[in-house]
Amino acid sequence: MSATDSEAPPLLVVISGPSGVGKDTVMRELLERDSGLRRALTMTTRAPRENHGALEESGVDYLFVSESRFGWHAAQERLLEHAGVHAKQYGSPRWRVRALVEAGYDVVLQVDVQGARTLRGVVPGALFVFIAPDPADPSQLDDQLAQRKTPPEVVAQRQRDRATELEAQREFEHVIVNRRGRLEETVAAAAALIERERGREGRARVEV
Repeated sequence: MSATDSEAPPLLVVISGPSGVGKDTVMRELLERDSGLRRALTMTTRAPRENHGALEESGVDYLFVSESRFGWHAAQERLLEHAGVHAKQYGSPRWRVRALVEAGYDVVLQVDVQGARTLRGVVPGALFVFIAPDPADPSQLDDQLAQRKTPPEVVAQRQRDRATELEAQREFEHVIVNRRGRLEETVAAAAALIERERGREGRARVEV
């Protein structure tokens, strides 16, 4: 049930976690199953990459922009949060989130751990969910990066950042382990959290 179907204010869901853990896949599955949920696209300076056999599209998967254009948006305070991640810039366009919230939709954002920290100060009433790898499967993240055909230099950068990203899960009230081959369990757990938060009494309206 979305905010359009009840008197409850729209919900903002923030999904974070380390690179390669499956954040995009979890979010995509949630969007396919939940008609009341909308995605606010992330703006990034990285190049489009292959995703499920097709090249990512700007305006569909991400908003791909140049470094200078990203800098303009940041300087004009048009981003709710922005950070350098793995040598590229990522940010959450404020106007897209605001438009969806004002239309009464629950909104999901997928951000890195730095972005999640910033959003805690900007939208403290959001639901923050950390997607974690299986601690019993140490090769899970590297295997996922290999499957994406991630360039070696990018893999090396993400491996260097991984420890910091994993430590950040201590900052989240909700942590869901995404075990290899058990995506359905992960998505079901995330969907249950969203439904529980939607029904929570006294939830404040998100201001963006």
